Amino acid sequence: MKISNVIGAVVGIGIGLAVTSAIVDEAKKETRKDTKKIKVFISTPMTGLSEAKILSDIEKAKKDIKTLLGYKADNREIEFIHNFTPNIEESDTNNSIKCLGNAILKLANCDYIYFNKGWENSRGCCIEHDVAKRYNVRKFYCNN
Repeated sequence: MKISNVIGAVVGIGIGLAVTSAIVDEAKKETRKDTKKIKVFISTPMTGLSEAKILSDIEKAKKDIKTLLGYKADNREIEFIHNFTPNIEESDTNNSIKCLGNAILKLANCDYIYFNKGWENSRGCCIEHDVAKRYNVRKFYCNN
């Protein structure tokens, strides 16, 4: 047997193993997709509201989202993501912009965005809405 034939056979086996490995890896990813959490970003007005009010609004949103996603969740866990950070000084424009940037980073990893009541009167929520619209993030709106 020629050395070139042996090398060809070894290379062929290596390529076959690599392709098989890639197919198995892709199948694992698909399986993970079926069982992964559904991530929902909650966009809610915050400016001028108390911490208690914001947290209450977020909890109401979670209940509404569970109702809205009921049939879509297919027994998958729903992960709720929001951008509320207590004790941020609202009057500091730099903090507000940093918070908005952080919200957009969080939104980038979500499957859906939920807009809480009054979102259309909030600068931050409107920007989050524009980002979601431009990047085709699936949207839900408050039902109550």
